Amino acid sequence: MTDLTTYSDMADTIEHIGAIVREYRRGRRLSLRAAATDAGVDPTTLHRIESGEQVRHHTVAQLLRWMDAP
Repeated sequence: MTDLTTYSDMADTIEHIGAIVREYRRGRRLSLRAAATDAGVDPTTLHRIESGEQVRHHTVAQLLRWMDAP
């Protein structure tokens, strides 16, 4: 695995994942339900993430991959 960032940068991303996902979703003009469907997560889960609740690491990874997709 190539080190593309620092561990501190990754920790900051994880700590702010809700706001990051919300900003990304709104930037793409997607409803919460449409974004959840597109990302492959339950809309309730996406709402909880955007609200700042803790989530499982595999859900964070799934959302980050979705945001990186073309």
